[in-house]
Amino acid sequence: MPENCTSNDCPLEPRISALERANEQHGKTHRELFKRMNEGERDNAVQDAHYKTISKKLDEIGATVKTMADQVRSIGLARKFRHSSSMPMQDKEISEKI
Repeated sequence: MPENCTSNDCPLEPRISALERANEQHGKTHRELFKRMNEGERDNAVQDAHYKTISKKLDEIGATVKTMADQVRSIGLARKFRHSSSMPMQDKEISEKI
């Protein structure tokens, strides 16, 4: 093989062209992979934000339920205390039904 070739008769030209085409294809593949990775990262960030919002709402609901349960208990205790001397049997029946 001659070391100096002209543009018309270089025996390495087909290999060089094939490598250039492969390099272009690899570049397209890499761009697509990076695009998909970026989309995945963005989707994960959105999902994390949704999870944080859901978690916050659940905490708020839990606190509300606890407050309401405490209120129900205090109403029940006050009612039980108020009626304990006059109607002990009726309170006992009510508490058994609950």
